[in-house]
Amino acid sequence: QVDVTERYRFEKTADGWEGEIEQVDLDFNACQAAGGNNDLEDYYQRLVDEGKVTAEQQTEFKKYIVGDNQCDDVFPTLMDNKGLAHGSSAEGIVKFDEGRWTFIVGEGKLAQPEKQILNGLQVTEIIRQSRFPIIKRVCPSCDGTHATIYYRRLTDIPDDLDILDLVMNNWFDTYANTFNEDFALYSTYEDAVLDNEVNRWTFCNFNDAGVGFPRDCGPTGRKNHQWNSYYRGGGAAGDHAFYVLTNPDFDETELRNIAAGKTIYQSSTGWGGLAERAVDGSTVGIGGWGGVTHTNWQVGAWWSVWLGADAAVDMVYVWNRIDCCRDRVGGIRVELLDGINDGNVVAFKDFPASVVWNSLPMYAFDFEGKVGQTIRLRHTSAGNKVVSVAEVIVTGDINESEVQRNVAVGKTATQSTTCHGGAASRAVDGSIASSWNYGSVTHTCYNQPETWWEVDLGDEQHITAIHVTNRYDCCWDRLNNFIVEVYDFKDEVIYKYQHGVTSVRGETITIEV
Repeated sequence: QVDVTERYRFEKTADGWEGEIEQVDLDFNACQAAGGNNDLEDYYQRLVDEGKVTAEQQTEFKKYIVGDNQCDDVFPTLMDNKGLAHGSSAEGIVKFDEGRWTFIVGEGKLAQPEKQILNGLQVTEIIRQSRFPIIKRVCPSCDGTHATIYYRRLTDIPDDLDILDLVMNNWFDTYANTFNEDFALYSTYEDAVLDNEVNRWTFCNFNDAGVGFPRDCGPTGRKNHQWNSYYRGGGAAGDHAFYVLTNPDFDETELRNIAAGKTIYQSSTGWGGLAERAVDGSTVGIGGWGGVTHTNWQVGAWWSVWLGADAAVDMVYVWNRIDCCRDRVGGIRVELLDGINDGNVVAFKDFPASVVWNSLPMYAFDFEGKVGQTIRLRHTSAGNKVVSVAEVIVTGDINESEVQRNVAVGKTATQSTTCHGGAASRAVDGSIASSWNYGSVTHTCYNQPETWWEVDLGDEQHITAIHVTNRYDCCWDRLNNFIVEVYDFKDEVIYKYQHGVTSVRGETITIEV
C-alpha cells in the first residue's frame, strides 16, 4: 500500500487558473520489495525486474526516491540544484530563488552590497505593487523561532512611512505600525499569505531608537535580543537579510527623483558632508555610511537644488540623519523658489518646530503641483544651526530637454593673482557659500593694475545665462563695475556685459546671455 498526500498551489490568471504541485508525501507500507523489506526503492527495483516499469522510468523515479541510507550521498546535490547551500551556519542559508524573492538589504554573511536597495520610497512602492504585501527576514544567527519571520501589512503604507527604516533601524509603533492592526507577524509564508489569524504572533514591543525588526516580538511571548540594527550593537541578528516578493511588472515611473543629476548647493560644507549626498539614492541616514550632508554651524544654514527649469512640484520627501542629532531638522523651512537658488518664495512647508531624539526620519511635504525652479531647506531661526540630511526626493513634472546645468563646475579656472589662499577654483567648486571662512570664496591680490578671473569650459557650450555670487561677510562692494566677457574658440569676444555699482552682499547676479 502506498499512501500519497499532495499539495498544490493555484493562481488566478486572465484565462482561468494555473496550478503547480508544491509537495508530495509518500507513505509506503509493504513487505514485498526486492530485498523482502519495507523499502519503496527496493520495491521499485522489483517492478523493473518483473518488467512492469522500464529502466528509464526508474531513472526518473530515483530523482525523488533514493532508498535507505542514501540521503547523505544525494542531499548536497539536491540542495545545490535548488539553489541552496548545505550547512547549518550562515554559509548554508538560502540563496533564494530570485524568480520569487527580491533581496532588499542584509548584514553579516547574508549581505549583498551589489544588490541592496537603500531607497525607502522604492521599497515602499515595491511592497505596494506586490501580489502580497509581505517582507521576509531570514536570520541564521537568531534562535529557531526567529530564523524566518514574515511581516505582513494589513493596511496601506502611508506616503510618509519609511518601511525600510522601520525594519532596519527604528522598529516603532508610533505611526501606522500598530501590532495586529497595521501589520501581523507569522512564522510561515502560507499563514502570511492567508493572513491566518490563528497563527499570528502574540507579542510585540517597540520604540527603542536604533533597534530594528522585530525588537523582542515573539510567536507566543517576549523573546529578547533577536533584533537587527545597522548602527547599534546588541542584537543576535548579526547575519540576516530582508526579502520581498519579486514583481516582474514593477512600475517605478512615479519614483523618478527630478532633483537627481541637477545642480546642488549648500550654504557651507562641514565634516565632509557634501551637498550631493542628499541625492545619492540612499535614504539611510547613518552618518558613518558617507551619505549624509552637513553644513557648518551658522545662522540661516541651508541646502538647495536648482532643478534647471520650471517644474510642477508634487511632493518633497526628506530623510533625516538617524545615528545622532535627529533634532537638528527642527524648524527647517522647505521652500519652493522661482529663481536659481533664490527668487520669490512660491510656496513653503515647515518641519515640526521640535524634533526629538527618537522621531522617525522621513518627512513628506505636498506642494500640490506648484511651479518653481529651486527647492531650498533653510533654517529660519536667529541662532547658529546646521543642515544635515540623508536624502531629498522631489517628484513632479519637468521637461528634461529644457533643463539647464552649470557647465563651469569643475572646469579649469585661473585668475590674475592669488592672495590669502583664495584660489580661482573656488568659484567653480559647486558651492555658493559666500562667507570667507567657508573656503569657497576667491581672492586676487590688492593694488594690481588689472585683476581678472576666468574659466575654460573645455569645449564649446551653449550658454544661456551666467550667475555670479557675491561675497557676504564683507567687502561686497568689490564687485562693483565688473565686466563679463564670453570668448569663442578663436579668443574673440562674442558677448560683453558690464555690471553697475550696486552690488548686494551675498547676492547671486543673473546675466542673461
